[in-house]
Amino acid sequence: MRSSIVSVDLERARKRSWPGRLALLMFIAWFWAILRYTYVFQISPVYDYAGLRLHEHPAWVDYTMFLLTLVVGSALPMSGKRASDWAVVLLFMSLVVPVTSLWPVMLDLEPFTLVAWGVLLVLGFAALAISATWIRIPVRGPDRVPCSPSLFWGMVGVALLLGICGEMYLMGWRLNLDWASQYDRRMESREVVPDGSAMAYMQVILRSILIPLGAIGLFAFKRWLLAVPLLVAVVAMFSLDGSKAVLFIPTAIGLVCAVMHVPESRRVFCFAACFPLVVTAAAMEFHLLGSDWLNATFVRRVFAIPAQLTWAHFDWLFNEGPRWFAGCQLGAFWGTRDDVASPRLVGLVYMNNIETNANANIWASGAIELGALGVIITGLIAGCILAYINTVRSHASPVVRVLGAVLCGYIWTQQALHTSLLSSGIALFCVLLLVIPELEEGK
Repeated sequence: MRSSIVSVDLERARKRSWPGRLALLMFIAWFWAILRYTYVFQISPVYDYAGLRLHEHPAWVDYTMFLLTLVVGSALPMSGKRASDWAVVLLFMSLVVPVTSLWPVMLDLEPFTLVAWGVLLVLGFAALAISATWIRIPVRGPDRVPCSPSLFWGMVGVALLLGICGEMYLMGWRLNLDWASQYDRRMESREVVPDGSAMAYMQVILRSILIPLGAIGLFAFKRWLLAVPLLVAVVAMFSLDGSKAVLFIPTAIGLVCAVMHVPESRRVFCFAACFPLVVTAAAMEFHLLGSDWLNATFVRRVFAIPAQLTWAHFDWLFNEGPRWFAGCQLGAFWGTRDDVASPRLVGLVYMNNIETNANANIWASGAIELGALGVIITGLIAGCILAYINTVRSHASPVVRVLGAVLCGYIWTQQALHTSLLSSGIALFCVLLLVIPELEEGK
């Protein structure tokens, strides 16, 4: 009797989910089409000199890529109950859709090669999504963490101010919010703060741990006093090293917190809908105002260039073979260690500038380091990290898990997996998730 009731409930849930899933597929199709339109008519004519060119392919390539996108999109999680669901949707909309939409008009490749590479990327994405959903990590944090919510958030605010004071002491204070000169400031910062130094890791902690925690406290837990140290930290870091992440991460956290007030059955749908809405706004800005600020800032940087860099990493793999982590310390295990990191090498070969740090994403880096199988392996490992965020038994509230998973997804859209663990603070976040205290009063 009980089993029949459960089966009836499941059948009703499936029927209720289909209208939402159909609407999600319509948004995915809209995103695929508007992204293609914006690239062909607005981005490529302006940025052809930067390699964002137009090429023709048989129509069946477009149909195949579009169908592949819809098939994968039909399996996306809808409820957002698991923290990993948000990261899966973010990675799909940020990487899978741009690749399947833009590669056919961006790349001068044989049609079958282009489709095969698209399928390989989708397989890597599927490995991440499946492992994040089905794997459980049996790790348990301490039963009691002797730290009140007020004390915890107070320490976050103080740490933000102390970290910024340290960076200003080292680099000097200047207020420079000029968007166009951010890359010059970034190069200056690299000269003052070399990779691997203590201050470089302090920047990582500030950018990837403290600023996100400050934004979580402000937007998710209404700790309004954190607005002051958070604003000081964001303005100071953008002025000193030109990091866009310090602007995008708090914005994304605020957006996700707003979406989490939507009924549970519509959360993922609303989150996914943000992507086509931004690209549509960029296309309308170009047509109505004659401005390409949104195209240059978001569509080109967030969607077109990552798709281009993913191709560059795949192209290196199939022409030169895997590098076996030659550009980092892991290369010592294979005896392949050299002094040129893979992103720098890609920047030299494909952009004629070794100073260009051509980071792409976890699957692109998995391909160039470990070969085609590395795309799958990278997806599995990243999925295990998301599964840990889902299932670790600690005092971390659901909103902290969701925002942590979104942060992981954001970082993985632009960095290698092995780099993200230390250089972007994901490993530190996983430790913090284990020992974090209860962050709501009275709990």
